Amino acid sequence: SPAAAPPTPPTPQAAARRAVDPAAAQRAVAEALEAQRGVVVARCIPPAARGGAPSRLRLDLTFDSNGRQIARGIIPARNDPRPELGPCATDALPALQLAAQYAPIALKVDWSLP
Repeated sequence: SPAAAPPTPPTPQAAARRAVDPAAAQRAVAEALEAQRGVVVARCIPPAARGGAPSRLRLDLTFDSNGRQIARGIIPARNDPRPELGPCATDALPALQLAAQYAPIALKVDWSLP
């Protein structure tokens, strides 16, 4: 009897239809943000302003299938004690990188800073 043919690798289109693990991507983004926390705090929050209620930012991030950040929006929470933090964090935070995914992924991440 003839040997079975080896399985055919998936086409790029089929691979793109595989599920991306949003929870793993969220954890990776949280770790990447944590690694940048000191830089953003040092650049954007003067020492005298680091007490009191924390600032909350909402990050809207989009990554391509290679894990490269291709879009980002940073929005401070309403009535945030530091309204200037959003624009400063936008400038201070480098583009984030995830492990390659099978498809692009968009994430919304909340980030609190002192």
